[in-house]
Amino acid sequence: MEIKQELVHWYLQNQRSLPFRDSRDPYHIWISEIMAQQTQIDTMIPYYLRWIEKFPTIDSVALAQEGEILKAWEGLGYYRRARFIHAAAKKIVSEYNSVFPQDYDSIRSLPGVGDYTAGAIISIAFNKPVLAIDGNVIRVATRLFGINTDPSKRSTIDSIKGKLTPFLDNDNNYILTQAWMEFGALVCTPKNPKCIECPLSKYCFAKTNNMQSSLPISTKKNQVKDEFYDVFINTSNDSILMSLDDSDGLMSGMYRLPQMTQQVRDMPPDYKTKHVFSHKVWKLNIYHNQIDLNQDDWITLKIDELKNVPIITAHKKIINKLLK
Repeated sequence: MEIKQELVHWYLQNQRSLPFRDSRDPYHIWISEIMAQQTQIDTMIPYYLRWIEKFPTIDSVALAQEGEILKAWEGLGYYRRARFIHAAAKKIVSEYNSVFPQDYDSIRSLPGVGDYTAGAIISIAFNKPVLAIDGNVIRVATRLFGINTDPSKRSTIDSIKGKLTPFLDNDNNYILTQAWMEFGALVCTPKNPKCIECPLSKYCFAKTNNMQSSLPISTKKNQVKDEFYDVFINTSNDSILMSLDDSDGLMSGMYRLPQMTQQVRDMPPDYKTKHVFSHKVWKLNIYHNQIDLNQDDWITLKIDELKNVPIITAHKKIINKLLK
């Protein structure tokens, strides 16, 4: 078990000071794990701190209106995560008397909670010997043990579980879980891993065989496509025209500026910009008070009201540029 001893020693000496590590409260662990999905830690920390201040308990989340939840999440993206938190909080209140469940199956049944998140919560908050396998852990394990199969496949995850299960610790598994993840974030990084300072290098298959850059094996990514839209900023005195049209299937419940599929127009746009999603890029022509708009689902708001409503990030950037 030298690997475990080396890893835990490294973690205790090198772990980052992160606000959610100051607590073993399962609610705090849950929120931090959901926020960290597809979001860099440095980006999510201020959101986490604001969230815990605004919603200090599970009950406060359950009692909030969806608009409040989305506003608190505004800018983090992947808004389905926020809706899942809202739904899960309501389930905890109604089915578990506002007490976060402590068994794996109950945690796994919460909306938006997958295998990894359930494992992270139950191992970190409740110190139970359960694995939590995220992208960092996959990278460390495939390199350390020479697992050269597709990490998106269930069979590969099962292989990783088989390698890591003997390391589970009944006494300090909450430390071990965080150590595997932190090691992947700081040492066994996707590019240019710090093998020279790695305490596990003498056990590492990839280091021995010079395969750090080829493990884990890469999976083919979906091609990102461009979409072209005209966006309209129509203001009058202290009001602005907004929309709740979510017919594109994105970000329901979020306010946005009126937006249409890009057309050939007589007048040039005031400027052009773009917004990058994980699976698409919006390329936008911006028109300010150039075109009269009339449509039933467009809404006039006071500009001062914008700070109280959730707005999609792509359009909030445009509004902020206008207000400056």
